[in-house]
Amino acid sequence: MKIFYVPAKQQVRISTQFAKDFSKRIPKNIGLVSTIQFSYLIPELANILKSEDKNIFVCGKGQVLGCNFDSVTKIQDKVDAFIYLGSGKFHPLQFSLKLKQKKQIFLFNPTTEQFTEFDWKDTEKIKLKNKTLRVKFLSSNKIGILVSTKPGQSKLKEALELKSKLEKKGKKTYLFIMDNFIPDQLENWQDLTWINTACPGLAQDFNLLNFSDILDSTPERV
Repeated sequence: MKIFYVPAKQQVRISTQFAKDFSKRIPKNIGLVSTIQFSYLIPELANILKSEDKNIFVCGKGQVLGCNFDSVTKIQDKVDAFIYLGSGKFHPLQFSLKLKQKKQIFLFNPTTEQFTEFDWKDTEKIKLKNKTLRVKFLSSNKIGILVSTKPGQSKLKEALELKSKLEKKGKKTYLFIMDNFIPDQLENWQDLTWINTACPGLAQDFNLLNFSDILDSTPERV
C-alpha cells in the first residue's frame, strides 16, 4: 500500500507587538525550534527578534521530531536559550534530555499567545527514573526490546543489533514487535527489563529505558 504524506500547517500569525514584548525577557543568543505545524513561522519570528537586537540560530528548518532533535543539539553551544514554537511540553521535555547543559527553554504557543518558561524539574525527574532503570538494566539477565511497526518509528535493524550485543554479554533478549503499544500486555513478562526503540515518549509514562539512553550512557557495557 502506497502512503502519501501531506505536511499539515496550522495557519496562524505572530503578533509583532507580543513578540517584541517577550523579547525583553530572553537572553541575547536564541535558538528557534518548532514542530511541522508551526515551523513555517520560524523566519517570521526570527526577523522580529533580530529587530530587537537578538542573535538568532536555526539549524536547517528548525523542525524537531519525537525521536530527532538534531536541530537543537547542533546549535546548543551557540545559544543561551531556546524558544520552542508549538503547543504542549512533549518536545521541549524530550530535547531537554539531550542538552549537554541546562539552558533556558521558552515555550511560545502562537495560537494562544502564551509565552512561558520550561520547568526543568520534569527533566530531573525523568533523569532520576532513568538512572534507576539503568541500574536495573545492568543487573538484569532478561531483556525485552520493544519494536514498533509504525512508519518512522520502526527500528528493527537497531533492535536486532542491540539484541546481538546483549546476548554476547550473556543476557537473554527477546523482541516484542507491535503496532500499538499496550502497557497491560507487558505485565505478563514482569521478569524482563524493557528497552524501548519506538517513540521515546513512551518512556515518560512507563518504566522503560529508551534505546538512546542505553547507547548514550553505557556504550562500553552494550
